[in-house]
Amino acid sequence: MTEITASALKSRDNLVPWEKGKSGNPAGRVKGSRSKLQENFLKALSDDFEANGIEAIQTMRQEKPADYVRTIASLMPKQLEIERPLQDMTDDELADSIEALRRFIAQGAGIGGRNPAQSEPTQVLPSVH
Repeated sequence: MTEITASALKSRDNLVPWEKGKSGNPAGRVKGSRSKLQENFLKALSDDFEANGIEAIQTMRQEKPADYVRTIASLMPKQLEIERPLQDMTDDELADSIEALRRFIAQGAGIGGRNPAQSEPTQVLPSVH
């Protein structure tokens, strides 16, 4: 194990942090070099996927189904937003809507009965704001 000497600790204590907005490497990284690398990599990846992507996906699905499903799951949103337009309706509005749907179904709409497009238009559900 390396032994830390008293003089090494003392010299470390004398270090001064960089001034705000200054760097230990004044020349720094060439402006745009990181973004150029990313741009080139993404272009190469895109070109490869365009040429081989479908085949690679099919191979993965057949040979590594667990990885295939994991990949799909990783692309899904972490939180699923569910819209519930009926939640703002009152109980009376819901009851009226259910009754209107029952009448609509009883008229034979969509089950070999009359064509609902030819019948009088009726509002089945009230508009939700």
